[in-house]
Amino acid sequence: RQKTEEEKKGELEKKKQEEELKKPKLEEEKRQKGLEKLYRPLDKVQILLDKNKLEKAKELYLRCREDYLRLPDDKKAQIYDRMEELYELQRQKELDKRKLEEQKTEERIKKDKEAKRQAELEKKKREEELKKQKSKRQKRARETKKQLSEFFHKFDFYPFFI
Repeated sequence: RQKTEEEKKGELEKKKQEEELKKPKLEEEKRQKGLEKLYRPLDKVQILLDKNKLEKAKELYLRCREDYLRLPDDKKAQIYDRMEELYELQRQKELDKRKLEEQKTEERIKKDKEAKRQAELEKKKREEELKKQKSKRQKRARETKKQLSEFFHKFDFYPFFI
């Protein structure tokens, strides 16, 4: 009987030890389940950021942040790094988007300036061409007038229209 009582005590102690070992695991699992409600949306934020859907990602992140602020401090500490990582990623993506938009704007401005400059050059070329044509017409008119004048001078005739 003593052995059985000792065996029972040993078994009880083993069970207590096993339960004590299981308690932290169970508590950790409970914590993880509690945080899982926050991790899933954060994973969705990551996916949205990867797809460059910044507005939706920001909206979801802000909702997660509100939930995060309601957590107890020990749970906040567990999820803080993930929140910070997504915040930085979101901020970087927004900066990249702004830079890209600024570059596009600058390129559009450069194209507009170049187009305006080209239009001005074309206008100058047309004006110069018109001047050349006018000059040629005037020269041809003077030559024609001179030829007519010479022709009539041969006959000692001086018409009034020349």
